[in-house]
Amino acid sequence: MTDRKELEKDFTKNGVNFARAESFSRLTTIGTGGGADIIARPQNVIEFIKAAEISQKHGERTLFLGGGSNVLASDDGFRGVVVSTRGVSEIYVERENGGNVFVRAFAGVTLGALSSFCVREGIGGAEFLSGIPGTVGGAAVMNAGCFGNSVKDVLESVFVLNDGKMELFSAEECSLGYRSSAFQTNKCVVVSVLFKLKRTFAERIVKKIAIYTALRSDQPKGKSMGSVFRNGAFPAGKVIEACGLKGMRVGGAFVSEKHANFIINDGTASSADVRDLIRTVKTIVKERTGVTLEEEIKYVGEFK
Repeated sequence: MTDRKELEKDFTKNGVNFARAESFSRLTTIGTGGGADIIARPQNVIEFIKAAEISQKHGERTLFLGGGSNVLASDDGFRGVVVSTRGVSEIYVERENGGNVFVRAFAGVTLGALSSFCVREGIGGAEFLSGIPGTVGGAAVMNAGCFGNSVKDVLESVFVLNDGKMELFSAEECSLGYRSSAFQTNKCVVVSVLFKLKRTFAERIVKKIAIYTALRSDQPKGKSMGSVFRNGAFPAGKVIEACGLKGMRVGGAFVSEKHANFIINDGTASSADVRDLIRTVKTIVKERTGVTLEEEIKYVGEFK
């Protein structure tokens, strides 16, 4: 059994803020889930590395969590340490070369903050990321994207924390695919991403962002994880809609009437409600169409 008092002493000695038994309902965009035993909140990359080292030293299960989108945490919570990346949020222009602008963004930078930075600095190429919930770290892990664009198109390299050591991954080594990357199958943790972008006029960036915003007008408001299922030969939302499942409800969770690939928490849902609804949708779609839906969300903790 881990000595939590010694763990907490190490966090305190190294200046890492932490809290006990914080609910995932406040840590995720869906707003459900039980408590995390301990959540560490480093405020810079040094504290981030320290928090990871301390958790590992004490033999704790460790979860690195950004904005909490695309995450469903068990109602029983997570037995271990959650290390939040939200405070690791530095962003700057690292260098320019031949019209290319290389922007360094740390894992906790929200995609909204990245978008705002690019507008202020007159840097184009990442407009498609505006409006996507989540952080740079999560976007790299999931190869986030939309409308035919993804992180893969603008990623130059990634610094990761691997077994307590910083390593540099080239774009090729990241093995970015559709909502997939090398970081999903190994224990590396994204620390920062170097984006390869272009110098342009702020007005052009704003216009492109407006276009993407308009294209997202069909996305529902409310507490959700974003898209639940990966798109296959046909968009998952269209397949679910064709099965007549819009509005289907389990407890406080329901399939959005606006976009069927979104599950909404009406404010009373449990994670079990959401999980049961996902299972039911998958079963019905398989029976009626033969299509096997695959989640793009991440499950945290133990589900029954």
